[in-house]
Amino acid sequence: MTAPEELARAFHAAYEELAPQFGYTTKPETREFSTDSPNGRLMIAVADRIMSDLIPAMLAAAEARGAAREREAIAVWCADEADRCDDAAKWGGARAYVANCKAAAYALRNACNVIRKGIA
Repeated sequence: MTAPEELARAFHAAYEELAPQFGYTTKPETREFSTDSPNGRLMIAVADRIMSDLIPAMLAAAEARGAAREREAIAVWCADEADRCDDAAKWGGARAYVANCKAAAYALRNACNVIRKGIA
C-alpha cells in the first residue's frame, strides 16, 4: 500500500465516522473504500497531491520556526554575554581591560541585533 493510499483510507474512515455527527449521510455505494472505484482513485489522487504539496511546505515552515528559535537562543546568549562584559567593565581594572570589555559588549550587542533581524 502506498503512502497516498494509506492517507486516503484514513481520511475515508474518519469521514465515514464523523459524517453522522454533522448531519450528513454518505452514499451507500461509497461507504466501503475501494481503490478500484472512481471515488477511491480520486481520494488517492487528492492524498497524493496533499502529500506532494502541503506536507513539504509544512515541514519547511516547521524547520523555519525551529531556526528562528535557535537564532533567538543565540541572540539571548549574545545579550547575556554583553551584560557580563558591561559588568566586568564596571568592576574596573586596567584601562585596556575595561576598554576591551566595553568593545566586546558593543560587538556582542551588535551581533545580537543582527541575529534577531535575521541578517547573518
